[in-house]
Parts: sequence; C-alpha cells; structure tokens
Amino acid sequence: MTKTAQIIPMQQPQILKHGKIEIKIVLVTAKIALEFLTHNIANRNKSLRIIGKYVADMASLAWLFTGDTLKFCTHDDGTIEFIDGQHRMEAIVKSGIAQEFLVISGLAPECKDVLDGGYSRTVADMCHIHGIAYGARLQAASRWLWAIKWGNYSCLKQAISNQAAFGLVLKHPKLATSMQVTGQCAQLRSSLLGTMHYIVSDLIGDAELADRFLTVFKTGAPAYRNDAAHAFFMLQVRAFQQKTHIFTRPTILRGYIQAWNMHATGETIAAKDFRIPETDVEIVGLSRGMI
Repeated sequence: MTKTAQIIPMQQPQILKHGKIEIKIVLVTAKIALEFLTHNIANRNKSLRIIGKYVADMASLAWLFTGDTLKFCTHDDGTIEFIDGQHRMEAIVKSGIAQEFLVISGLAPECKDVLDGGYSRTVADMCHIHGIAYGARLQAASRWLWAIKWGNYSCLKQAISNQAAFGLVLKHPKLATSMQVTGQCAQLRSSLLGTMHYIVSDLIGDAELADRFLTVFKTGAPAYRNDAAHAFFMLQVRAFQQKTHIFTRPTILRGYIQAWNMHATGETIAAKDFRIPETDVEIVGLSRGMI
C-alpha cells in the first residue's frame, strides 16, 4: 500500500469532524472519481451489471441523492483506502455526469469487513478481498459448519449473516485446503463433502481416514465390502439418474453424517438398504466446541 495523498475535491466543502473521522458533501466529477479509484487497493470484483445499471440511471437523470456514503479508511501506515463506492465511481467515470455524495474518511480498516450496501458483500467477496482462495465454495462450507455447530440442520433454511459466516472461514483457515482437494464431484455437494473432509482431517485429526472417505465419492469405488459411504454415494447417483428423490440441504447433511459415522467404524450395509435419518445426528468424534 503506497497511496497516502489526501482526498481533495475541486471545491472545498464544509467538513464535519468526529475524532479522526471527517464527513463532507462532495460534488464528484469524473476527475475526482478517478482519483478516488486510485485508492481502491483491495476490493471485491467489480460487477459490470451493477455499473451498467448505475450508468443508465445517471444518464437518464434518474439517479438521486439518497445520502448513501463513499467511505475511506486510514491504515496505521497512513495509507488511505477506498472501501465503499467503487461501482458508483466507475459509473460517474463512464457517464461523465457529476453526482453529489456524502464522503466519510478516517474510518478504521476493519470497517470494510462489515459493509453491506446495495450490492451486498458476500462471503465470497470477503474471501477475495482477503486473498483467500475458493471463496464460492467457502461461502457454502461456512453455512454447513454453522449448521453442524448448532446441531439443528433445519436452520439451513434460515439466513446466517455474511459476517458470521466469514468469521467461521477466518477461524478455520485450513477449510480452504479441503475445498481444494475435494474438487468437483458432480451432483455430490462438493462444498459439503469438503466440509466433512476438513472436520475429519483437521478437527477430529484423522487425515488418512478423511482422505479415504473422500476418495469413495471422488472415484465411486467402495473402501471395503458393503462400505456405508459407497452405499450413500450410490443412493445419490440413483436419485440423480432416476429423478426419484430431491435432497434438501438438511437431508443431504444428515446423509453425509450418517455415511461418515458408519464408514468410520467400518459398519457394512448394502446400497439398497441405506437410509437417511429423519432427525439430526451427531458426527462421531466431533465436539461442537471444535467449530
């Protein structure tokens, strides 16, 4: 980070100060927008769809001053970072039409992790900002972890805040490694399979068994005769091919946990006899406090 120049609009507006924070109304021209964007150090990926929508609104004079802010934070080394408003600034540059905005500077760097504007920051966006790979899979995996932690799989129908989900990603940095080794496994919920691999490998502490369990679903081959994990694999394959069953998220989670519990103890079962529990089940060897 090297940008330390002050943010100076073309005309100096009245400034409201609160500690290190400054608030002002700025008529943002294309020139000023470009200057603001030079402070756009580490943000989420830009959405051309959102930028195009904003350009259209500005060009048709439908864009209104709503009081939504442009935000800048200041790092310990004096670096100024633009953390909220990149799509609006890109739209001003493309449309060439100046707009008034409230500009807030001097915010703490941690603020960028809790921002949630019109184009909401997803867990995948937060991962991208922090340089964490496999953000899309981690977005789903964090919700699987959340459901397992609280032991109520029907809560998957409810929303967990992106901040809480991202908190789990940060707490479990090796979760991304399991997303990588899982790869794409057809219709087998790769994010959930990767979550199970992480739980067994890193939380329970049996990497060899975690790899063996994963291999069953990646290759379609049983680890032993009448392997319970393979029985569940075949149940999913038949359901997908014959379209006889639609797995809800609570159902698929219970199925994977049941398959793991039986596989871990070497329990045998014919593929046609595997049944998914109708109620939540605990993962053998896991304490919820580990999550």
